[in-house]
Amino acid sequence: MIDISLVPLAELQQLLVAVPKEIEKRRAHERALVREELAALARARGFKLDDLLASPAFAGAPAAVPNNSRRSHRKPAPVKFRHPLQAELVWSGRGKTPRWINAWIAEGKAMQDLAV
Repeated sequence: MIDISLVPLAELQQLLVAVPKEIEKRRAHERALVREELAALARARGFKLDDLLASPAFAGAPAAVPNNSRRSHRKPAPVKFRHPLQAELVWSGRGKTPRWINAWIAEGKAMQDLAV
């Protein structure tokens, strides 16, 4: 492992630009090697890799779904509070209380005045 505390700042800044590029270059190279290995395995079994990847077995397989996908399909909560003068300021009543509501209450105004 390289002791980067000894590397001059100018070189560190150059590395900051060069390292992500090198990582992507090596990932692309590794990806190509894996694809070649898979193609060789497919050929050894009498198949073409592209035909296997395009087959219905792969098309019907569930795709990798990000963990937050459930949240993206949920409808947003209905608006329960709206600023009377600035209609774009809304709140559903869920989560942390927005600053504009805290300011409204700090001015001594009732939250019921904001209810939709």
